[in-house]
Parts: sequence; structure tokens; C-alpha cells
Amino acid sequence: MTVPWLHLPYVNVKYVASRLYGSNSRLHTYRLQKKMKSAQAFEPWEIQKLNQIKQELFYQLGQENP
Repeated sequence: MTVPWLHLPYVNVKYVASRLYGSNSRLHTYRLQKKMKSAQAFEPWEIQKLNQIKQELFYQLGQENP
């Protein structure tokens, strides 16, 4: 399963990795990038967490652009 919004140019992959895995280490960033390229499948808990992160990001964007 792909997550289309992760491929948007303004999404910071390191930030998403830190929110998803609790760390923005190279390992976690690499793991997220592999899953973004569909080399590995996202786990159900990762999909739930990514949806939560997406809502938070879009809420923050809405707050900055009244």
C-alpha cells in the first residue's frame, strides 16, 4: 500500500520518521523511505500512525494559512 501524501515535495521525511518511529535516525528514515518505495509493506499500526501524522500536518498548515 502506498501513502500518496508522503510523496508531496513539502513533506519532511525525517520529521515523519521521527513521529512514526520515535527517532529520526538514519535507520528509521531509511526504513520509511523503503516503505514509501513499496519495497516493504506498511504495517497496520504504521498506517494508523501515518494517518494521524497527516491530520496533524494538515491541521498545522490550516492554522498557518487563515
